[in-house]
Amino acid sequence: MTYKQLSKTDRQEIYLLNKKGYSCSEIGDVIGKDKSTISRELRRNSIVLEGKGRSPPGEKVYLPDKAEYKKYQRRKYCKITLKKITSNKELRDYIDTKLQKYWSPEQIAERWNNEHDELKISYLTIYKYVYSAQGQKYHEYLYSKRYKPKKRRKNKTKRQMIPNRISIEYRPESINNRENIGDFEGDLIVSAQGEKAALLTTIDRKSRILFAEKLNNKKPSHIEKKMKKIRRKINIDSITLDNGIEFKNHEKYGCKTYFCNPYSSWEKGQIEYANRLIRRFIPKKSNIADYSHKQIQKFVDIINNTPRKCLGFKTPIEIYMQETSKQ
Repeated sequence: MTYKQLSKTDRQEIYLLNKKGYSCSEIGDVIGKDKSTISRELRRNSIVLEGKGRSPPGEKVYLPDKAEYKKYQRRKYCKITLKKITSNKELRDYIDTKLQKYWSPEQIAERWNNEHDELKISYLTIYKYVYSAQGQKYHEYLYSKRYKPKKRRKNKTKRQMIPNRISIEYRPESINNRENIGDFEGDLIVSAQGEKAALLTTIDRKSRILFAEKLNNKKPSHIEKKMKKIRRKINIDSITLDNGIEFKNHEKYGCKTYFCNPYSSWEKGQIEYANRLIRRFIPKKSNIADYSHKQIQKFVDIINNTPRKCLGFKTPIEIYMQETSKQ
């Protein structure tokens, strides 16, 4: 069987979904990999920060570019190590012969090193050789016979993260130019990693009026329910979202939906800014479950009743009431 390594794109998706608090199992479902692959990737390729950036020193984080480089370094080192055996016919023949006589890698290494001063070999290198493609036929001669081929897994079909997704590039100019009330942007504010509660935030592009609904979890069905609840309060003709799997039920929201390009959250900059305002009241790494609906609504009311420079120092609620009165 063949095993397909994680690609750079896979690592970027792992980074984004892990940052949003998704489990290894959920990430694996999205990119078509087993959850153990995701767990191993996060464990092996995360790095410890040294006090740079916003994260505290000593915290382990997963960054796709760093993970790709660590993978490259490991493969390079492994090839260099094995080359000591594969490029030396005398050493390779010696190892192959002794393995077939049921010598252990440690016995082979010690005898070789005692008889050859110019080239030393480690028993760990011999184990790597036996577990490699070149030497795996000799694993049956090991005492423990530890080499086991990977079990064949049923190929997982890589799911389309957002079925029938419409790119922001096809969004009408009237929405791009903020011509009408009712064209929204949406996003999630998540709790500390490991916590399920989140906040669904939506903002009108023209008036900047903000709405927020507390979520018990980030399941697409729950998001769909809350989105419909917001639409019962206010008219939403369209909404622009990012590519998180929590929005995969977008076709059931009852309005037109558009999606930013991958890794381009700045394309819905209005809701990103609004989320930063909410973070003044609900700091990062907080558990949103600790905040009541009444508290959250109070924070939203403060934001909606604060004058904005982009609105000529009127408040979002004033602009919204002014515009809806014309309709």
